[in-house]
Order: sequence, then C-alpha cells, then structure tokens
Amino acid sequence: MISSEINDYIQHYIEKDKTNSAIMLSGEWGIGKSYYVTNELIPFLELDKEYYKRKNITMQDGQKKYHCILISLYGLSTIQDISRCLFFEAHTVKYKNSSFLKKAEEITPSVIKRAGKNIYVVGKGFGKTIIKGIASQKGIELGISQKDLSELFKLVDMRDKLLILEDLERSQVNILELMGYVNSLVEQDHVKVLLIANEKKFIQRIKEDTTDNNGKKEDVFSYTDSTKKYLKTKEKTISDTINYEADIKETIKDILRLFGNSLSSFDNQSSIEDIASIFDLLSIYNFRSFIFACQKTVDIYEHISTNANEEFLKCIFFSIIAFSLKYKNDAGIKWEERGECSYELGIGNYPLFRFCYDYIFTHRLEEEIIQKSIEILNDIRLYDTRKSRNDPDLHIINTYYIQEETKVREAIDSIRIKLKTDSVISFVEYGRLMLSLIRLSKIIDIEIEDIKTLMIENLRGKGDQLRPEGISDVIEKDENESVMKEYKEVKEKMIDSLLYKENPMLYGFDYTENTMDSFSKEVRDNTLDIWDEGGLIHDIDIPRLIESMKLFSAAGLQELRGVFLSVYRNRHVLKEEMPYMMRFKSELENLLKYPQYDAIQQYQINLFIKNLKKYMALEE
Repeated sequence: MISSEINDYIQHYIEKDKTNSAIMLSGEWGIGKSYYVTNELIPFLELDKEYYKRKNITMQDGQKKYHCILISLYGLSTIQDISRCLFFEAHTVKYKNSSFLKKAEEITPSVIKRAGKNIYVVGKGFGKTIIKGIASQKGIELGISQKDLSELFKLVDMRDKLLILEDLERSQVNILELMGYVNSLVEQDHVKVLLIANEKKFIQRIKEDTTDNNGKKEDVFSYTDSTKKYLKTKEKTISDTINYEADIKETIKDILRLFGNSLSSFDNQSSIEDIASIFDLLSIYNFRSFIFACQKTVDIYEHISTNANEEFLKCIFFSIIAFSLKYKNDAGIKWEERGECSYELGIGNYPLFRFCYDYIFTHRLEEEIIQKSIEILNDIRLYDTRKSRNDPDLHIINTYYIQEETKVREAIDSIRIKLKTDSVISFVEYGRLMLSLIRLSKIIDIEIEDIKTLMIENLRGKGDQLRPEGISDVIEKDENESVMKEYKEVKEKMIDSLLYKENPMLYGFDYTENTMDSFSKEVRDNTLDIWDEGGLIHDIDIPRLIESMKLFSAAGLQELRGVFLSVYRNRHVLKEEMPYMMRFKSELENLLKYPQYDAIQQYQINLFIKNLKKYMALEE
C-alpha cells in the first residue's frame, strides 16, 4: 500500500471500525515509518492545509478533523509512564481549568513542533521527565498521586483522536503487558490505537531436528514459546497489520524539500530517480540514513568556498548517500584505499572523496584537499568521455544477469579483441568490467585469465592519464567471498601496473613480443658488457615479464629463451643472481598452468625451466 492508501485505510478505521481493536503498521527500522506518520498521516488526519496543497488533494466538504496523539515508547519502562504521557498530552474537558493543569502548562508545552507540524509528541524526555524535572527545579508540586492519576485518566476525552504508539520494540515494557494495556484502551475505552513497530523483533523461530516417514532427517522451524504468547495476545488486540513499504521516490522528494534551497537542484525527476536507484542497487532502504546524508552534504556545501562544478557537487551527495546506507548496514566498513577517493565506499561513477569521509567522522575540512578532489574528478570524467561510453559489448557484460548466454559469450570474445589495444575501452571501465567478468566466471564456463593480463598490461605506466581511484567498481553488499578475493587480487595488480614507473628500455625491450628481435640482437652484441655488469636477470622486471609472456606465441617464447641462452650458456650464474633466477624459475612453473597456452607454448616453457636449472647448476 502506498501512503495515500494507508491514509485512507486509517481514516476508515477511525470512522467505521466497530471491532474494538487496534491496528499495526510494521516495517524495518529506518524504512520511513516515523517519517510517514509525522509528515503524511498526521497532517492528513488533522486537515493541514499546507499538506493538502502540497499533495494536490481536494479537501471534501464536511471532512472531519482528527487529532493525533503520538507517543514514542522508546525508553519508557512502565505502563504508568505511558499513562502519565497520555494524560498530560491529551486534551481534557473537566480538568482544563484545574490548578494542577495550569501549573503543568507553565512548565511544558501542550503542543510540540516536529518537522514543522503541530502534533502531540511525548515519550521519555518529553512527558514524564520534563514535567517532573522542571517542576522540581521550580519548586512546583503537581500534587497528584498515582491513584488519582489513574482516575483522572478515565476522564481524558479521546473522542475524534487517534492514539499512535511508536517504537514498541524499543520499549522496556514487556510486550505482553503492553498488549494488555492496549487491549484495555480499545475494548473498554473504545480508543482508536495505531501501533508502529518492527514486528520482526517479536517473531522468533527455532530449528528442530525431525525425521520424515522415511526416516530422513529434516529441519523444521517453529515459533518460540514467547512468540506464540505474543501472537496469541496480538490476535485478541490487533485486527489488522499493514506492512509498510515506503513510496521511495515520493519520500526522497519530501526529504529533499526539508533542506530548502540547499538541495533544490536535486528536486527533479531525473535526480530523484538516480537517488532511488542507489537504494535499489544496495537493497538498503533506510531513510534515517538518507536524512543523515542530506544533512552532511548540506554542511559540506556550506564549507566549500571553491567554485565547484555541478558534477562535483552531485558526486559528493550521491557518494555520501551510498556510504551512509552502507555504514548503517555495516558499521565496520572503513577507508582502505590508497588514493583520495573510494569507489568501494561510494557507488558506480560516484566515488566517496576522502575529505567527505573525514568530515563525516571528524567534522574537519581542508580547502586544499577539496580543490585536489575537484581535479581528480575532472580527470576521471574527462578520460571517461573519450571512448567506450556506449560500447554495446560493455553493456551486455555489465548487465549479464538479464542477457542471453550466447550474447554474453560473443561480447566477451569481442572485448578480448578490443583489449589487444589500449585505445578502445576506457581505463575507467576496467574495474567494473573485471568485476562483472569474475562474477560471470562463477556462473558459466569462461576463461578470463588472458583478459586480466591484457588489462594489467594496458594500464602499465598510465598513471599520468588515470589515478588509481579511476579504476571504478560497484561492490554488492552481499558479494560472494571468492569473487571479492579474486577481484581484489586483480585490482591490486591493476593499480601496481598503473603506478609503474617506466625505466629506460632494457636493450630495446619493452616486454612485448614485438621488440624481441631488437632485444635479442642487442643482448648478443653486448654479451661481454652484460657479464661485466653482473648479468641480465637482476635488471629484468620479473612480474611484468611473466604477465607479458602470457601473450607470447611459441616463436616469441623460443626467441626469449634464446636471449637467456646467449648470456648464460658459457657463464655461471653468480651468487648475487641466484635469488632472481630462482624466482624466475618458480614463476615459470606457475605459468605452465596458464589455461590459454596450447601444448607447444607449454613445451617452450618446460624447455625454459630446464635451461634455467642447467644455468643454476653450473655454479655448483
């Protein structure tokens, strides 16, 4: 049911229901139940003109007004606490001119403002605590006993009112006792009562081991004894339970408007849909977190003196929304990135900047870091728009979960070809693409090791074109552990490759098969100099060479093997070279398992390993 339908249902309950029972609105914490009650239900029932105008609702002739008494049970520990709250907040007839009520009016407001609306709100810290606390400070004695209070409560006029009790699961009053109290209100006093709760907190199941007729063990889940008692009591007290599901887009729009002009640029259909997609993507619907994100964003905006562009401001807001939702769901998440922004803590193309993360927890901002963050985002966006933005193969792979398998395989083959050069697919797509491919590899039988190598090599030394933060991804909150482990390993290699500082080419060798001819010739022509300088192996970037060899043909591997042969055939491996040679041999042994190699390439690697063993044995 959407908000308007719930409004109509509750109005019908107040006017027409004859069952002498309460109703319940149930939903997860943070989903927006309290926001709905305060900003939708109460102004609807109390005929708030501003609300009706904003919602474009026509007020019917003779439409009746119903006052709402909203009591938060959070922290209340006894039924007497609730009775006191009710008594001091409800309008009475007989005692409205009595001396003790006049004294109460001097020290506590009869109406408390909440979200700009006049409603009756009490709870621990409002009714009992404020009245008794302030009264004692001013030397006022209300002079009313518990017995008298109970008698007076009977005279409270609850006609044309709805009593709303929220935070049931956070009350210290036993739920069965509370249900008995509500039952008395609805059955004996004919009060209309709406209960707001996360009912799941009252429902618990236990697993029992049983056997079927064939003697096979099976797990059966049954209610606990306390749950059974609750459900039995509920059946007597509550006639209907409404499972609250927020109208996400409408709630987003209303919350944005709470912050006035500060977030008005997002009060449009496109932005609201983008924000709603963040909730959907993360599958976290917590509007308290959204309000928190709005507040932090507005605070940060007020501190930015730099002329920040619209895209930068949007990135701040959307990333803080994502982080706030993730943090609410898992308070253990923390900053683990090496750069100034984190795609893992943000979402999609909106990374969370380090200065935003720091501000959320320390409330400190540095203008210099903000300016640096603007430059980082500008670089990422600039490079992002150069190529591959509308690539159909990328789209298919990144939305594999709705595609046909044959189309996915065709797209992977096409991507493999495109990655043969670094000029087709934007580097900023690499992270998301790799994550999608790893997820796919767990679903269908595909080989992606060669694609990993292509990406790593394409990124090598490109740190001047892309910062590490540009390797973006969208990590799901319930991501498979094996996917996460594999992806993090590849991403680390990507970043290392990106930050690689190119040394002068080693005898004309750039670690590609294309330069093997010149490399081989240079080494043979300079063998004596290489000996004098202590050998060849310690000057080689072994991890890079291994990654490159994955792309070598059998002929290229043969030629590379010949280079080593020309240096070490007639010369012992020096003691200083031995660790390097041992590492190279170990890496070659691992390379034998590379699934993209054919039998001839594997044969060349085996020969290479045999040669290295011989070179190292010459020292003995």
